[in-house]
Amino acid sequence: MTRRPVLTSRPGRAFAGTATVASALILSGCAGLSQQATFLEYDAADGVSAQVGSVQLTDVLLVSSGQGGAARLLGTAYNPGSTPVQIAVAPAGAGSPSNINVTVPPGNTVRFDGQPSGNNTATAAPVSLPSITAAPGRTTPVTFTSGSAGTVSVSVPVLLNQYPYGTASVTHAPAATPTAEGAEGGEG
Repeated sequence: MTRRPVLTSRPGRAFAGTATVASALILSGCAGLSQQATFLEYDAADGVSAQVGSVQLTDVLLVSSGQGGAARLLGTAYNPGSTPVQIAVAPAGAGSPSNINVTVPPGNTVRFDGQPSGNNTATAAPVSLPSITAAPGRTTPVTFTSGSAGTVSVSVPVLLNQYPYGTASVTHAPAATPTAEGAEGGEG
């Protein structure tokens, strides 16, 4: 009795073809039922995003040297409208009116650190908060208010005053100079 391979018979080829099509359908079904990552909104940086009326806040974070100390607000505010918008910034627990006002010109983006944003020439004064209650590594509520647009409280991360956000810069050890012993090859 001679045995013929299964795939050379007509029923064997039909089975192999059916198995291939079934595998392809099952595998494509997994991808079809999964949510695509490109449709997920997330903050791709260390800061957080929020919206106050039509003004979009992006990558908002605080840089501080320690709990209870002053902090610098970093991030941007974009005003897509045709009129300037003034935003009041107040840290949590500030008590009395310690609002800092930032004016965002129409069709422009301003940075909260006072630097120009991209090709825009519009700038705002740097925003410094007198004191914050959260330690670096935590979050603290910061309230953003815009006239008729209302108020939004954002849980803003507090980062330590170090590279790349802080004023501290990266330092490297000085280059080692060869010694006479090292140049001669040392002990042998």
